[in-house]
Amino acid sequence: MLNSGAVIFYNRCNRDRAYSIDSATTGDTYDWFSVDLSNYGSNPVPLNTRPDLADTLTNAQAEDYLDGTTSTIAAATAGAPYAVDVDSDGSTENYDAQLDCDSQTNENVWSAFAKYFFRKGSTDTIDGVEAQQFRTLDPTYAVVKDSPIGTIAGGTIFYARGWVPINVAAADASSYQTVDSSGTPNSPPTFRVRAATGLASGYKVLLTRRSSPGFALINEFTLAAGNNSGDGDLVLSASIPADKPSSGFVRVFDDDGNEDRYPYSSFTGATLTLDSTTLSKTYSSGNNAYIPYIDETADGASVSKSLQYVEDRDVVLNTRLGSGSGKIEPFTSNFTIGDADSSVPVTAIADTINNN
Repeated sequence: MLNSGAVIFYNRCNRDRAYSIDSATTGDTYDWFSVDLSNYGSNPVPLNTRPDLADTLTNAQAEDYLDGTTSTIAAATAGAPYAVDVDSDGSTENYDAQLDCDSQTNENVWSAFAKYFFRKGSTDTIDGVEAQQFRTLDPTYAVVKDSPIGTIAGGTIFYARGWVPINVAAADASSYQTVDSSGTPNSPPTFRVRAATGLASGYKVLLTRRSSPGFALINEFTLAAGNNSGDGDLVLSASIPADKPSSGFVRVFDDDGNEDRYPYSSFTGATLTLDSTTLSKTYSSGNNAYIPYIDETADGASVSKSLQYVEDRDVVLNTRLGSGSGKIEPFTSNFTIGDADSSVPVTAIADTINNN
């Protein structure tokens, strides 16, 4: 009962597939309708629902994604406003609720939280309202009926006004849209997967920018002054592009032309914060450096990184393993990475000449 005979009818089923309108494959969308009963008589209650093809978990499975058994997907409102830079433009937007996706896919977040958390009989509360009766974060916001957090289409979640996800699965880093508290829509940057396949454990894999045409590596940066032995960061002379890994390795040339490799945990502007290490020597201003897109040792058949797309880049992939029974001849491939996922198969030829 709202007031003066006005009531709300909710269509929120148990949502387990056994109770859905299409029980063999899916759950169904939610709906609700407010009607005034003060005049008595017959009052139609139009409720619109349809199969929800993205809702594929059973109740038991969905609960496991919320309670820590599989993951801990959870929402919070007590800390609002939540300042998040969804579009990575350097300024944050404010949101009323924060949804921790715990690195789970959009489909699992949708089934576990958007549908199970708000199911019929759910007595959990959010923003002080019982979940099964929750509609919107603010009465002035437009209500989305499919689920209180928004809608899903083609694997992309379109969040209702005021909601923002964090800890989004890498595969879905570009597959959501938000509307901040002010009503402004925001979209995350485009992320694309960069991968090398056909590997074996122990292969050294380097994917980095190259000259065009040719295989030559590009020394993308020069060093600023003041990079001294024992420093916990490395300062370049120009800002680091957004398509570089948020953590990885930087390769630096010293005064004698020797190449040193340092792990970093983050970067801001032109400064890389080193990861559990310090500079082993002092470097001169103007020395060269570069940051690979992939710089690691494979522990299986492939390596990959989900990286922000900024613009097309000419790159070179180098793969090698120079010792042991599985050693291979060095493999090199040059190509261009663009606004699509890229995966390059490595041709591994056993090295029968090298005696290492």
